[in-house]
Amino acid sequence: MPYQKTSFYKKSPIRSFRDLEIYQKTFSASVEVMKKIIPKMQGRELPLRDQIIDCSLLIPNLIAEAYSRRFDNKEASYKLMEESMVKCNNMVVYLEQARDIFDEDVSKVVVEELTKEYMRTRTKMLNLVKAWKRFEEKDKKEN
Repeated sequence: MPYQKTSFYKKSPIRSFRDLEIYQKTFSASVEVMKKIIPKMQGRELPLRDQIIDCSLLIPNLIAEAYSRRFDNKEASYKLMEESMVKCNNMVVYLEQARDIFDEDVSKVVVEELTKEYMRTRTKMLNLVKAWKRFEEKDKKEN
């Protein structure tokens, strides 16, 4: 029987927030922002620079906290995930502003890749929250 390619792939089990793809992606994006965007803005004391730093570093923390809280306070967990989605949107705006303000210094390619990654990750966050809610409803029905 010939091998058939399928779109299904087995995901590894999630044992901690560090196993979440959304955590890994936002963590990597924050490192890339700190290495490739922020140095290009050095010597310029602008609120935008500080907002980019704060926002990019906060998103992975919000995801970690949301994952932890989903076991004891589901509503707080959903609220944290919603806040992290808002922060992803903020990062897109901040990165595009940085690209246009510092057009000679900040790489347009890097900004484009980062904005796409934040938007993809935001969608995955929304899907994860929906999945958590489905499991919560399933648990309520079974009990």
